[in-house]
Amino acid sequence: MIFSEGMVFGGRTVLRANCEENDFLSIGIRVPNRIDKYVLGKCNNCGRVLPTRKADLIKHPPKRCMYCSNIGNHFSVETSRNSWNVVGDTAYCNVEYSGVIVQFFVDSDMYEELSSYIWRISKKKTKYYVTTGSGHKGTLKYLHNIVVGDAPEGLEVDHIDGNSLNNKKSNLRFISHIENIHNIRANRIDNQIGIRGISFDSKKKLFVVDLSFNNHRYYVKPWKTLEQAVWCRHIFEDYFNLPMLNYNPLFEQYNTLQDKEKEEIKNYTLSKILGN
Repeated sequence: MIFSEGMVFGGRTVLRANCEENDFLSIGIRVPNRIDKYVLGKCNNCGRVLPTRKADLIKHPPKRCMYCSNIGNHFSVETSRNSWNVVGDTAYCNVEYSGVIVQFFVDSDMYEELSSYIWRISKKKTKYYVTTGSGHKGTLKYLHNIVVGDAPEGLEVDHIDGNSLNNKKSNLRFISHIENIHNIRANRIDNQIGIRGISFDSKKKLFVVDLSFNNHRYYVKPWKTLEQAVWCRHIFEDYFNLPMLNYNPLFEQYNTLQDKEKEEIKNYTLSKILGN
């Protein structure tokens, strides 16, 4: 297949039909041997620009990029240890896991301390956790425990936005096991949009908002635009004190409704919550 600018494959738009060495080096990834097998693409969810294998675009059009989902594909780490990249107040680290690159991130002021460790990825169900040390030797440690310390008795470390690879201090807190279960359920992200609790009904061409809390599922009408669905989801989260959207960089991108329409959606959503 001949690739050209503007071609769309799933959640990726081709910006350039070829890649240059700096396209890889700028995001902390070693330049592959066959650079001709890659194109430069833009993630349609978060806007990130990064190389993508041509074969993957054809066979398995990506839903989200490695920054949205924190999972890359078919790249090699810069060193046999870990590859770090510090941008502003955030330090990113690429770790190879089962043939793919998984990226976690922390506050940049912890880079000096954390870069001295050798980090690995531990997968539990659908989540990836960052660990160091060995379980056999009794030295296994989780990154989130190093960042905020061990949880007090009866509590657990919770990743507020549901992303277990986001280990910035502002995203970690101590909560009870029951609260953590609620957060995990509310934080699922398995759609192409990249926003938790919102899916697209391709038959009706409408956006569906879903939220379950305390074993109760709340239903609202589908929305014509993603902006409406995002604000509806925001009202749900604000009411139940589940601020996951606030940690999603896509929130501001779709938070563009006029105040009047926001108020109408808020009143409708609250009526559905209070009416159940």
